[in-house]
Amino acid sequence: MKIFITGATGYLGEQLTKKLLTQGHTICALIRSPKKAAQLAQHPNVELYEGDLLQPDKIRKAMQGCEQAYHLAAYAKVWSKDPHTFYKINVEGTRNVLEAAKAQEVKKIVVTSTAGVLGPAVNGVVHEESPLAIPLSTDYEKTKLTSEKEIQKYVAAGLNAVIVNPTRVYGPGQLSESNATTKLIHQYTTGKRRFLTGDGQSVGN
Repeated sequence: MKIFITGATGYLGEQLTKKLLTQGHTICALIRSPKKAAQLAQHPNVELYEGDLLQPDKIRKAMQGCEQAYHLAAYAKVWSKDPHTFYKINVEGTRNVLEAAKAQEVKKIVVTSTAGVLGPAVNGVVHEESPLAIPLSTDYEKTKLTSEKEIQKYVAAGLNAVIVNPTRVYGPGQLSESNATTKLIHQYTTGKRRFLTGDGQSVGN
């Protein structure tokens, strides 16, 4: 089948794209950088569409004829000179993808969020209905939570959408911000970074 993907040049998106290609699907990828997508472009079952999440017309064109959609692109940096960038890309950009999926009558869309919106498991295991134990601390997490609320509105209106909440991800592949743990390990093993142990009280997933 034809499948639309955003974030195909990112760490998770690249892994997903490769997996879907091995299954024989055709990938319609919305990409911002042809240079970053050069390797993808070599595959016969990949169609590249240059554009970004704030260009609804480009999204609709790339999604045309697709049965499924995977939205992985996001503004996931630690900070931005313009904090509104997080909202524009993570909320408005996601809304643009959802609108296109609705208009194109895509059968199913999967949107990647983050486990960060669930907060830490202070009082036991957390799930989608758990109250936040502490306030969200970053603009990334805050806008991802807002984005999830937008997605839920579309689901209530009949769109077949699923939200996934990955925790910290790492493994083989590109050494990017999305694969930060592997990047840190690589810097340590190549002598570019040193670690100081803490007091044992800090936690991480």
